[in-house]
Amino acid sequence: MKTVIVLLWGLLASCMALGVEEYARVSVASDSVNYGGGAYLDASAGVRLFQGPWRFSLDQTYRKASEDNAALPRFSRNRSETTLTVCYRAGGLTVRPDFRFTTDFDSSGVVLPRSEGIGERTSSVRPGLNLGWEIPGTVKLSAFGRYWDRGVSDQYDQDLSWAETRAGGGAVWYTPVGIDLGVSGMSHNTSIDGAYFDETYSRVNFAASLAPRTLPTRTQVMADIAWSVQGGDDHNGVPLPERATARVRAVQTLARNLTFNFTVCQTIDFDEDVTRLAAYQAGARLRYAFTGWGEHPSSVSLYGQGTESSISTRFGELETRVGVYRGLSVLVNGRIWEGPSSISGTGGTRRRETYGGGLEYRMKNGLSAWFLIRRQASELEYTEVWNSFQGGLAFYPAAHI
Repeated sequence: MKTVIVLLWGLLASCMALGVEEYARVSVASDSVNYGGGAYLDASAGVRLFQGPWRFSLDQTYRKASEDNAALPRFSRNRSETTLTVCYRAGGLTVRPDFRFTTDFDSSGVVLPRSEGIGERTSSVRPGLNLGWEIPGTVKLSAFGRYWDRGVSDQYDQDLSWAETRAGGGAVWYTPVGIDLGVSGMSHNTSIDGAYFDETYSRVNFAASLAPRTLPTRTQVMADIAWSVQGGDDHNGVPLPERATARVRAVQTLARNLTFNFTVCQTIDFDEDVTRLAAYQAGARLRYAFTGWGEHPSSVSLYGQGTESSISTRFGELETRVGVYRGLSVLVNGRIWEGPSSISGTGGTRRRETYGGGLEYRMKNGLSAWFLIRRQASELEYTEVWNSFQGGLAFYPAAHI
């Protein structure tokens, strides 16, 4: 009896020293010309346990959509996804194994590689491992591995034995002169016994980055360039070229509560004797933060982005949150997008606009509730306009011991 009491006291002391964080979120939305149609549910929950160098987390995601009376056809992966992660951190060492199990509610079709037919997916299992070691300001080493066992059957309901393996790693040296030098590599193999498919894709990156320290006050500039040596073929069976990527990001604090940043990125492909400009991207964001009249900070953000390659896209967004009274905030947003389309009757490209607003209330115990009403327009055979709504609850309390 004394032994049992001692064990119980030891277990109680361990539980009392165990830190706990939990969260939950659920939202319901409608996207239809007629209210009640095209509804979808998105729910997630999780718990974090931590003690000393150990971290344990369990996350659950549930997504379910109904295409009945939806305004636009869309790809919806209705599924349940469970992820278990264990992390150990001591000094500069990090060991993080994880395990993910995905169950599909609808047996959606997937196109087999090289368009060799259609398969029906059911579920997948994905174990993984991440390793890391770092001496702050000097060197950082990392390695990872993933394995997917995908449940996919052919048109005759026979298992295709679809498996994928990915592994890689890298190293970064933070040189004394302020230039960071890095090398990384990755290899991914896809094997589908039922389709007689077995291909491997690999990539090795050599990179250098610089963040100048002698800049005007409240200014940050980060630049990097990478050379990628790729092995394997693209989806058309064409060997992948070598690639160079250059990126510059700048952040300017115009005032204590006003910041502006922009990013530009250019990719160049070297394919045998041919050199060509590949993907180009440019984006900028302006954010103004102010106190407002509620308990939570208020802000206005304006964002724009454009990409150019074999296709072009344009995107702009305005997002506003204004605290009005205690935990109550007013939400206003607008988006505009132009780009390629696979929807019939659009001519290959289309433009869509979304604008609207709503309310959010955050309580001090971590519980929040919100709803949004949006008006959307999309160019189809003619411009289609409809209303949609979204609402939900979320719970993100502070960590407790």
